[in-house]
Amino acid sequence: MNMDLILRISPFTSVYDPPVFPHGSELQGSMNSSFESARVPPIPALFPSVLNKMLHSSQTLDGLHYSSLVMRSQSQILLNLRCNEHFPNRFPFDKTCCSRYPQANWIQALVVVCVIFLGPLLWVGGNNENRVHWALRMAPSSKHSRSFIALGVAVAFCYTADRTGLWTKEQKQFDWTIFGVLCFLGMAACVISGKKGPTHPGLLHRAQTDEWKGWMQIIVLIYHYMDASKLTSVYPIVRTLVASYLFMTGYGHTTFHLKTANYSPLRAAQVLVRLNLLTITLTYVMDTNYMFYYFTPLVSFWYIVVYLTLFIGSFRNDHTLFLAGKIFASFIFVRFIHSQIWIIEGVFRLLNTLANVNWTAEEWAFRVKLDSLIVYVGMLVSITFKLANSGTGSSQGRRLIDHPRWPWVLRGSLGVCILGIAWFILFETSTKSKHTYNVWHPYVSVIPVLAYVGLRNATPVLRETSSRVAEWIGKISLELYVLQSHIWLASDTKGILVLVPGPSSRTINFVVSTIGFVCISHAVAKATKELTKLICGEEEIELPTTISTANTPIMLRNLPSPVTESTSVFLNTSVAPVFSTERDTGHPGSSEPTVENTASILTVAYDNDRTKDETDDGVDTTVRLDKEESSLTSREVAGNELGESQQLAPITPFRKPLHEPQEKSTSLPIRLTMCIGVLWILNIVWPVSSGE
Repeated sequence: MNMDLILRISPFTSVYDPPVFPHGSELQGSMNSSFESARVPPIPALFPSVLNKMLHSSQTLDGLHYSSLVMRSQSQILLNLRCNEHFPNRFPFDKTCCSRYPQANWIQALVVVCVIFLGPLLWVGGNNENRVHWALRMAPSSKHSRSFIALGVAVAFCYTADRTGLWTKEQKQFDWTIFGVLCFLGMAACVISGKKGPTHPGLLHRAQTDEWKGWMQIIVLIYHYMDASKLTSVYPIVRTLVASYLFMTGYGHTTFHLKTANYSPLRAAQVLVRLNLLTITLTYVMDTNYMFYYFTPLVSFWYIVVYLTLFIGSFRNDHTLFLAGKIFASFIFVRFIHSQIWIIEGVFRLLNTLANVNWTAEEWAFRVKLDSLIVYVGMLVSITFKLANSGTGSSQGRRLIDHPRWPWVLRGSLGVCILGIAWFILFETSTKSKHTYNVWHPYVSVIPVLAYVGLRNATPVLRETSSRVAEWIGKISLELYVLQSHIWLASDTKGILVLVPGPSSRTINFVVSTIGFVCISHAVAKATKELTKLICGEEEIELPTTISTANTPIMLRNLPSPVTESTSVFLNTSVAPVFSTERDTGHPGSSEPTVENTASILTVAYDNDRTKDETDDGVDTTVRLDKEESSLTSREVAGNELGESQQLAPITPFRKPLHEPQEKSTSLPIRLTMCIGVLWILNIVWPVSSGE
């Protein structure tokens, strides 16, 4: 039967030789030429044994004729062997069976070599005391060599795993039992690793958002590994998890910008470089498309939208109605632009002409419109909680959460949250297709996201408790999402990487590949943070600038209000030339704050007025005093500021950075221009893939 299948697919192969005719006869010449013209390239005759393994007694009645399932599977193998090698061999490489990977083009090979060997070269050059060569002097210092090495190792592993035949790949296979067990084990690990955090941490603090991202990332990874996207009942849940990420993008960045009024280009560059560094590197190394890692461009786009929305007219961001109007106008503008496909197509054609960028307008518009509302909901929630924790809008200047009826409001909202989640479960289970759900997703996804926020912060115990495992996973969620395409999954997410071959070793392969995948993602997360500082530089933290006029100091806008008030009180208080013993001890009866007390006030104000130590993109942006400086005694502060005289000079405007720059570096615009220029040159000279 197997030979019959081969004969049907390819009648003239190396298995079936043409007939032999007498040498020199005309019949021999004519027939041989006919056979040669009809002859197809020889193929390996290795499948009979492979096909025989697919035969099972349950699939036949007489031992000769097998079921259509066996016939289709055997025919598929033969077709793969005969046809896959002749298909266009380019990204995405989802047809790895019976085909060879193409050789990297010259510019791709150059990029791979540079990324892999840059770290070791920096390490060798940095340890060379005689760095006289101009290239070594201009190169980054050796302290960044570890980051380059970590990135190079990850990239080398990605290329070896998903662009060579060193390790095989296998098809994804969905099984409800395995899917449920993996989800249960992941959630159980999150629950049993709970920890008690600081008291009164605030709503959606850093540990809580990292935890949220962590357990969601676990479910998304299992969803991709098991190929559960084909199930209509699971798809809405994962779409809601993606919407939750974007909700945190709107909430986190809005909270940061409104608290610090920091709209500097450096801040924007840090966020965008941190988000895109790994993705852009893999785009060139793996010869893929930037939009293939769709979550990275999506989050980058929404950050730019949030940043520009708050930056335009930022001097009036303290007016709630004006701020809400800007958010509404931004929503209408973004929604209109992406509802007109011709606008997106025109922009993408321009990018293709200028930079050889090939993006699909329909896919991008679909991604943006699918979650076009949830980001703005996150921004509005940030503003709402800012108002609830301040006295704005109250005639007595009292916070809304201090109102006597606030507990009743809280209990009622918790009931609404429970009903909202119950309704969403009923709605998504009754949805008949993914297309139908996608129509409603931008609007209904808001309900479970807000319900989770309410239930997760229902009590002080819940707010103060977080999961170590989920929090740790959440800190590397970006790297996990990007790297899964090549070193956990394979064939550009269409298959599974097999490090331990064999049908009976799938569990072992899952454990081994998962451990390696998570460890590499953790190392890359640390490396990209350091490389972001190298590319963008680090922002200098400065003390407030104060000009005392008519007993009213003018403070910088980039400081939180508690710091402003504390510093204002301190600077407007008459201070004796020499510290008294009573002031040094900080006696409660003293009417004048001491330098030591004021430093403590500043530190506490910084710590209490932030909701996160880092924003959701992982860029450390906390405005705070250094531990060494905040722990100085009063005399040490006086000595540091005034010299050995230990006397306070008159209050004058000052502007002193806490961290003096060690050396002058290239300005941010020049560095970014150089990086964009390199990417533009790569795009222009990049060869067109075969088959395009």
